[in-house]
Amino acid sequence: MVVPYLPYPSGEQPATAVVAVTKSDGTADPGGPFRAFLVDGSAGIIKFTDIAGNAVTLNNCAVGVIYPIGLSRVWNSVTTATDIYGLK
Repeated sequence: MVVPYLPYPSGEQPATAVVAVTKSDGTADPGGPFRAFLVDGSAGIIKFTDIAGNAVTLNNCAVGVIYPIGLSRVWNSVTTATDIYGLK
C-alpha cells in the first residue's frame, strides 16, 4: 500500500509503523531494524546497537523526542529509559 504524503524537504517519507522495542543483551530486536526511535515512558540512558553494528550509549534521552538514528537492538543491562518505541 502506498501512503500518500506531502514531500518533505529531506525527501524522507514518514514512518509507516511504530513498534514497542524489546530490550535484550543478546540478540537483535525481532521487530527491527528501526530507522528511528522515541522514548515515551521515562527519560534516561539508552544503550543500543546502530545499523552499522556500533554500540552507542546516549546518557540523557528525553521523553517525546524522535531520535533519527537507525538501530537493531536496545541493550537491557545499561538502558534506564522506559517505553521505547522503534519507528519503521
